[in-house]
Parts: sequence; C-alpha cells; structure tokens
Amino acid sequence: MNIHKKTILFFSILFLFSAIICWVFEINDISATLSNIFIAIFTNTFIVICTSFVNYFHEKEGFFNNLFFYGIFVNSNIECLKLFLEKINQHKDIGAIYQVISSYYDAIENIIKNINFTIYSPIFSKSKEAKSVACIYNLFF
Repeated sequence: MNIHKKTILFFSILFLFSAIICWVFEINDISATLSNIFIAIFTNTFIVICTSFVNYFHEKEGFFNNLFFYGIFVNSNIECLKLFLEKINQHKDIGAIYQVISSYYDAIENIIKNINFTIYSPIFSKSKEAKSVACIYNLFF
C-alpha cells in the first residue's frame, strides 16, 4: 500500500505541474507541439493516479479482510480457552491442563504471526481507521 501512496503523491504533483504548463502554453500560444505533449502527460498522469487509487483500495480491503478473518480465529480460540478455564475444576491432571492451554496459546500465536501489519499504510495517519489498526496491533503485540 505504501508504494501506491507514493505513486499517487508523485503523479499528483506531476499532474498539477503538467496542467499548469499546458494551461500557460495554451493561453500564450507558445507551441502546439509542446502543448500536446503536456496534454498527453496530463492525461496519462490522471490514468496512473486513478489506477493507483484502485490498487491502494484493493490492497487495503485485502488487509482488512485478512485482519477480520484472523480476528475471528483469535476470538474463537480465546472463547474456547475461557470455556476450558471455567471447567478447570473438573480436571485434576496438571499436565493435561498445561497441554490444552499451551495448544490454545500456540494457535493464537501462530494466527498473530500471520498478520502482516507492515503492509498497512494509511493515507491519513490520524484517521479512525489508522487508530483502530494501531490499537489492534498493540493488543496483539
């Protein structure tokens, strides 16, 4: 997502720059050829910006779907662990209790390791969405 964010920023600057130059050339009748070149640059940068936005939102949706999917498994393992801990008085074997708790711990740890928080790069770092991801990251780690 970070590369798409940088692409959007770079081509937005190029978009504005080419629009200004094209506008200046059109008003002053400087050169039709150069004006056409900057119109082509202007048009192509617009297409690149739109494509980068689509790719950014596609990766962002994939990240959140993945986060939601793994969150369901973490929650289900925690709920199973709660149910087991409620019925712990029935078990007298410490080894079996340790084995069950260890298996739930390992399952939760493996799920958390599969979530790649480094790919998330919000456009606005102060948004509620970015704060929520930071909160989930802090809960996991």
